Amino acid sequence: MEHNKKLRGQPGIESITKQYLYQLAYQPFVEAHQISTVRNCFLMPTAASDVIEKGVVSLGMLHNLGLQNIQIRLLPASVLYKHYIESTKFNLQSLNL
Repeated sequence: MEHNKKLRGQPGIESITKQYLYQLAYQPFVEAHQISTVRNCFLMPTAASDVIEKGVVSLGMLHNLGLQNIQIRLLPASVLYKHYIESTKFNLQSLNL
């Protein structure tokens, strides 16, 4: 959200609830494989050249059930395409989660 700007292009309630459902659906896999760190995120492409920490979205009733707030990150599309074409990995630490 930006000061004095109309809210636009944000995930709707259906996208937010679906993201929480993804976390629930993958929970048995996470536990079965003893994965210690999981983050719930919206990752969206941008024309910018750096990762942008856009904020967090949450629904109180789902957060109260122990589900994580959803981090929102805008990722430089050019960097993602480069990693895809070169079959290399994106540095997740740059997401600052």
